[in-house]
Amino acid sequence: MRCGLLWRSITLGLRGTFLLTRETCIIRAWDPSKPLLFCPAMNTTMWEHPITARQVDQLKAFGYVEIQCVAKKLVCGDQGLGAMAEVSTIVDKVKEVLSWHCGSQQS
Repeated sequence: MRCGLLWRSITLGLRGTFLLTRETCIIRAWDPSKPLLFCPAMNTTMWEHPITARQVDQLKAFGYVEIQCVAKKLVCGDQGLGAMAEVSTIVDKVKEVLSWHCGSQQS
C-alpha cells in the first residue's frame, strides 16, 4: 500500500480497500492513553510536498510520536530526506517512549 494513501486515510478518516480499512480500524481502536509511533518513509519529492507536512502535523496533533526519516540515497535513486530511520534508531525511540510511558503510569 502506498504510504500517502494510508496517511491521508488516517488523518482524514477515509476508508478504502480491505487492507486500508484494517489498518485505519486498528488505529481507531488504539487506546489513546498508549503511545503510537510512526516512521515515515517515502520518495524525497513526496516528503517535501506541503501536504505531507500537514499530514505529519495532524498525526502528531493526535499525540502520535514521529520517528523522523533520514537523508540518504533512496531505492528510487534520489538523494535526500525520505528514508526510514535506521532500525537501531527506531528501537531506541520505542524504548525511550515506552520507558517514559511506563514511568508516567507508575506516578
